[in-house]
Amino acid sequence: MRNLLIFTLLSFCLLPACKSKPRVPAAPAVPKVLAPRREAKPLPFPATEKLTYELRFTRVPLSISAGTIVFESVGISSQPTIDKLEFKPQPEDRLLHLRATITAKSLLLRLFGLSVNDRFETLVDAKDFRVRAVLREIEEGKKHNLQTGLFDYTKNEADYRTIDLNAPQNPAREKIVKLEPNMQDLLSAFYLLRLQEAKEGETYKFPLVYEGERKEFELLVHGREEIATDLGKFKTIKIEPKLFGPGRLSSREGEFFMWVTDDASHMPVKIQAKASGATITASLIKKE
Repeated sequence: MRNLLIFTLLSFCLLPACKSKPRVPAAPAVPKVLAPRREAKPLPFPATEKLTYELRFTRVPLSISAGTIVFESVGISSQPTIDKLEFKPQPEDRLLHLRATITAKSLLLRLFGLSVNDRFETLVDAKDFRVRAVLREIEEGKKHNLQTGLFDYTKNEADYRTIDLNAPQNPAREKIVKLEPNMQDLLSAFYLLRLQEAKEGETYKFPLVYEGERKEFELLVHGREEIATDLGKFKTIKIEPKLFGPGRLSSREGEFFMWVTDDASHMPVKIQAKASGATITASLIKKE
């Protein structure tokens, strides 16, 4: 407030002495909205890559280590194998296998709707990053669910099936999702973002399918920042995926930011979510 008062007083003192016409502020730049780039030859990140992050939960005055999250690009194959996923690729297919696992040391992650032990697996076409199959396994206490999704582009639909692994004799819950151009699942969207140029002021929009539900996905590219991690300091680009709000992954109010390296690989070095008065931060601690 004090700085604002000083600036205002100086402005009133200097303006009368200025003979030129006052400048009219330029209209704010309209964000450039883009569809995501889907092809990259070669990939800007290694086809086999494993990134480990420490999860830290903070709610003033509490700040504790809550677990780990691992993002892994397993590799490109014509015959990938994923435990509990029934998927038969064609011999000519070249599929990139993506994986993410979340392991919590306590129950604090439940405050953000995350499970104590989650496994995400996604297969995307290596040519154009279209999703071919997904798996999500949730294990938390007595809860143990498995959800799979098979994407059929001849029918333009994805078939999602959810089963209770504690009662496998019960029929699976099924849901058909209509496919749209540029539609991704959450894990493939995480890697698709690494294919983009990510210039400051750009916005990317595309639909997302998550847990068999259609969601809106929007990504804003902010400025450059230097971030310190256990692996050293990185020059980064700050990115804001819009994950909170009506029609998005979470209907509650909140913020989500990512800091990715300012190079072609756009490797995430820090991820942060804020909601319900708490913050969860994922910081890169290991790269393999």
